[in-house]
Amino acid sequence: MREKNGHRIRSVVPGVGSRTSGWVPVVFSIFFYLYLTVVITRMPAVVAGWNDPAGIGLFEALGIMGGLVALYLGAVVPLWLDRRPAGKTLREKSRRFWTNRMAAIGFVVFLLLASISLLAPVLAPYEPSAQIDPALERYQSPSMTHLMGTDRFGRDVFSRVLYGARVSLAVGVLSVILASIFGMLYGAFAGYLGGWIDDVSMRVVDGLLAFPRLLLLLTLLAMFANSFSLVVLVLAATGWMGVARLVRAEVLSLKERDFVQAAIATGAGHARIVWRHLIPNALGPVIVAATLRVGLIILLESYLSFLGLGIQPPTPTWGNMVFEGREVLIGAWWVAAFPGLAIVTTVVSCNLFGDGLRDAMDVKTG
Repeated sequence: MREKNGHRIRSVVPGVGSRTSGWVPVVFSIFFYLYLTVVITRMPAVVAGWNDPAGIGLFEALGIMGGLVALYLGAVVPLWLDRRPAGKTLREKSRRFWTNRMAAIGFVVFLLLASISLLAPVLAPYEPSAQIDPALERYQSPSMTHLMGTDRFGRDVFSRVLYGARVSLAVGVLSVILASIFGMLYGAFAGYLGGWIDDVSMRVVDGLLAFPRLLLLLTLLAMFANSFSLVVLVLAATGWMGVARLVRAEVLSLKERDFVQAAIATGAGHARIVWRHLIPNALGPVIVAATLRVGLIILLESYLSFLGLGIQPPTPTWGNMVFEGREVLIGAWWVAAFPGLAIVTTVVSCNLFGDGLRDAMDVKTG
């Protein structure tokens, strides 16, 4: 009984008893305690911002706590899965992933950027749109007062890069999630139903893929008032086709398996078969494709913001910050250089993470 109770305690405490589950819970545990330390040490600022009408609002507070919950789940869920039949397979894939050093670095860097973006309200030394004294503060070079200098309005570039991470990463992650969900459903039903429905569905996908995506994005965004929600929806609406084709190919193979035929023989409905049997087994390639697409979406959002068709100022995004600094690249290089470096770092980390995840989940490797 004592051993059983001790095992239960180890299962809910991050960083305890994680030897058998690989490096995933270890990394998440480290980030969890660092994140928790920042939240606790900055709690007075959180409370003061909560009481200030212009300070930390409900959305920011929920984001901070949501990040803490996500890191906690990342630290303890692998321990729970380790006791399941699939635990051995999970450990093997985890081992393959962490032996790829570049993939591990990419994952850690992306997790660090995501954590910083959620903690932006408590880490940023200034409000991102604060203009204290533009005549005196404008275009100050990096210093201890302003770590990344100031822009033409005297705004702190470091604070704007932190807040811009929230917007850029949120656009990339949310649009990829929406596109993946719709693409999975579309491709799964097309592949499962087959026949003329599959033919027509795939011709629609081929037609959309043949249309230049950037031109479609520019057209849609130019027709409507730009906002965060619109940019996310437009990027998702123009990015689901590749996922649909990927899932459809997986479903064509899976629907001939014995477990699917058994479900059909027992009288299970089409929706149940697709949702309970086909989509879960086709999820692995979709996750890999999604991680690779996040970096692409962040680049697309940066292109749109640079062209003035993305999320509009004064809301900081890395793309519109680069756009604002394009005219002073020589005299005030820091205005565009630091957000540009953030874009490069994020995209490279996503690609390294995605490549490593693809290799780890490939049954032909290792």
